[in-house]
Order: sequence, then structure tokens, then C-alpha cells
Amino acid sequence: MRVLLQIFRFVVGLLFIFSGLIKLNDPYGFSYKLTEYFEVFAADFGSFFHFFTPIALELAFIICVSEIVLGVAVLLFYRMVPVTWLLLLMIVFFTFLTFYSAYFDKVKECGCFGDFIRLTPWQSFWKDIILFVLISFLFARRHDLKGNFNNLKGDIFVSISALIVMYAGFHSIAHLPFIDWLPYAVGKSIPQQMKPEEEPMFVYILEKDGQRVEMNNYPTDPSYKYISYRVLNPEKSQPKIMDYQIWNDEGDYTDSSLTGKVLLIILKNTDKALNDGKSRKNAEILAHELPAIEQTNIRPMIISSSSPESIENFRHETQLAAPYYYMDDTQIKTMIRANFGLLLLENGVIKGKWHQNDLPDTDQLTSLLN
Repeated sequence: MRVLLQIFRFVVGLLFIFSGLIKLNDPYGFSYKLTEYFEVFAADFGSFFHFFTPIALELAFIICVSEIVLGVAVLLFYRMVPVTWLLLLMIVFFTFLTFYSAYFDKVKECGCFGDFIRLTPWQSFWKDIILFVLISFLFARRHDLKGNFNNLKGDIFVSISALIVMYAGFHSIAHLPFIDWLPYAVGKSIPQQMKPEEEPMFVYILEKDGQRVEMNNYPTDPSYKYISYRVLNPEKSQPKIMDYQIWNDEGDYTDSSLTGKVLLIILKNTDKALNDGKSRKNAEILAHELPAIEQTNIRPMIISSSSPESIENFRHETQLAAPYYYMDDTQIKTMIRANFGLLLLENGVIKGKWHQNDLPDTDQLTSLLN
């Protein structure tokens, strides 16, 4: 029993740390997933859940930090009575989320491991069920779980761990994720990822003489009755990027953005950027740098999901003299985890990616191009 207890403790602790670190690498990504859940619950249970949408990033940050700190505490046998209570409450919450999204087909991906490991809702649910069993076992033995860190030494160690984790989370929010698992990571080709890796392979479910059969090729024999089909390679037969499109009132500029040297100035919400003093100042700095950038044959393109009036107001207030185009809000969120940031493209290949707090100068931009 003692060996089993140790195994359960290590599994729970390591999984919570791993899950928390993956999500803390990209707090914005996790906040988008929480917002998706809030929208579903608002529609199904009441508009009260809309209250949480504006604070989704803060909630994402708290959940990520809590997962890691609780994982550290479990590995240290630190104050296991309150820790196991918190673990149990958290896993009950997560299990409800994953079951609801899976059973009612509400949210297609849970976001448990961010974009690093994509789990279906049912996979996430069964993962949470396993964790629930392990945590319940630890909870039942919580008074027997005593270690050497139930003192000031443990308080200091766990507090330092929490401060380090919080700093890492703040860094990810104020800059960009430490590791970019998105399809718009530096070095990736947008045109290439707009094409599937493989042609789809199908298996057909048919019926003949009361018997169901599966075939890789659709039969010419009319005695077979079609039932359904499934795709054998769904991940490789679907493009990584499916909704990349740039346009304005004059037409579609998607191909233009993927030709030559282009600097995409991403402004998801121009009103928010204009009202943020730091964003406004950084936009003014970039505006001052634009003439030098354009002399290097790099074409600037402002990309936003805001209204034309809002974009025009932003350009006027910051003197950011570059043509503007529109893009779907969801695609912008996938491109860069910032309300204001830059993507440097060369024939559709992403050469550089910057948060507004790390804007490059002209020399940095040209050094990355061929």
C-alpha cells in the first residue's frame, strides 16, 4: 500500500506540474479556451457566466499557477490535508468541464495541455477520471501523508516555487510564449501549412445481406448499402492553417501578403491598444521606424479585426502610416498572443515574431531576411 501511495503521489504531482507548465507557457491560449467554456455555459445555464469573460486571462493565470504549486506540494508531502482538498476540488471542476463538453459535444478541445498535446473531450474526460481516482486515494489517506516539509522550510520552498512560477507566467503574458507550438511559429511556412500533408484516406461502412463490412475503396457492386464513412488520417489530411485570409474594401490580399518581404502589424483591438499608454507609445515608435523599414523593400500591412473607423482613428492618433486590412478575429488570436505585435514574412515563411514590448528596429528586421 505504501508503494502504491508513492506511485500515485508522483503521478498526480508530475501531471499537475506538467499540465500547469504547458498552459502557463501560453496563458492567452488557455484564456481563450476558458472564454469558450464561459460562452457555452452562458448559453446553457444563464448569462451570469458572461461575468467571467473579461477576467478569463486572470483566471487562466491563477489556475495554471495553482496546478504547478499543488503539484510541487504533492511531491514534497507538503501540508497534504489542505493540499488534497484543493486537488479534489480542482479535479472535480475539471472533470465536470470535460464531461459536459464531451457528452453534449460543446467544446471540441479541452485545452488541458495547450497546443502541445491536443486531446479530444472524451480523452480529456477519461484522463480526469483516472486523476480523480488517484487523488481520491490520496485524499482518503491524507492524514497519513506526512513529510519533512510541514514546517517553515516547506513554507519557504513552496512560496519560492510559487513566485518563480508567477514570474514565468507574467513573462509569457508580457512577451510571447517561451515555446511556440502554434502553426505560426518562427520558421514555418504559411502557404505550406495551408495544404494538407496527405490526401484523406477513407474507410467505408457498408451493409450487404444483413452484414456490415468495412472497405477502403467504395464498391461498384450496387448490392452494397452505404451506411457511413470515417477518415483514417484526419490530422494529416487537414491543413494546419485553414482560415488565413487578408482583405479590405478593394479585394483579397491573401496572396499579396505571402509574396515578397512583408511586415504584418497585428492590431487585434485598436481601441484597446489606443487606450493603453504603452501600446500607443510603441505604435508611435514603430510609426517613426516605418520609413526606414520601407526603404529596405519590406511592405508593412496593418492587420486587424476592428472596425474601419477604429483602425483609422488608431492610424491618425499614432501616425502609423501603413495600409490596413482585415482578418478574422480567431485567426489573429492564433497568429500571435498579443493585442499588438509583429510578424515578419518572406514569401510566406515566418522569419520573426515580436510582442509589442519587444519591437525590433530596422537592422534586426533586415538581418533575418535573405
